[in-house]
Amino acid sequence: MEKGMEFLPVSREEMIDRGWYYYDFLVVTADGYIDHPSFGTTLIARLLESRGYRVAILPQPDWHSAEDFRAMGKPRYGVLIGGGEPGLDGGPLHGGKAAADPRPVQRGRRDGQAA
Repeated sequence: MEKGMEFLPVSREEMIDRGWYYYDFLVVTADGYIDHPSFGTTLIARLLESRGYRVAILPQPDWHSAEDFRAMGKPRYGVLIGGGEPGLDGGPLHGGKAAADPRPVQRGRRDGQAA
């Protein structure tokens, strides 16, 4: 399959299926791995891949343990960690209540008063 057309590996087994016994960068995301350019994790990973690097993805690791981080082995160059896409699930940036407490809509004048 053409480069950029396959999903990036998310496990040691997927790396071996590609014939990889090492990789260059591990991209860690708090979200699930969605291979779409509207996700920052994918943009960074695909940019690195387009430059000839081998990139693996670690989606939603168990941060209570180092096991998920060790499962694919050590990358040659580095680990890139993202916090996930804000606003997708009403996560920490929204206090976990995305739709429960909407901000009031201020229409009219700049000072927030009704027009």
